[in-house]
Amino acid sequence: MPANKQSSDFKYIFTNGFGLSFSGNEVIIKFGIVEDPSKPTESLLEQVGVVMTLPTVKTITYLLTKTMENFELANNMTVPLDAAKIAEIDQQVNAGIAPPKRR
Repeated sequence: MPANKQSSDFKYIFTNGFGLSFSGNEVIIKFGIVEDPSKPTESLLEQVGVVMTLPTVKTITYLLTKTMENFELANNMTVPLDAAKIAEIDQQVNAGIAPPKRR
């Protein structure tokens, strides 16, 4: 397989925070630096945004999940994810989803 090409303005950035939103049939992820760890959702210095189609999002989600599973197995460890952070994510995601109507 031939190597990918990189545009003249390609760059790597460090990120420890992100924001996620939907726009029609696309997902927008903005990556950046959390400037104040005590206010992570209020202090993100956005550096770059990526717009992806829904199939691309689903594919990258699967790839990241499998990659993390393999990393944890290979290193005999679990990368921690704070229970409070999980609850916060669940609350934010579920807030925009109405339960299905029963017939």
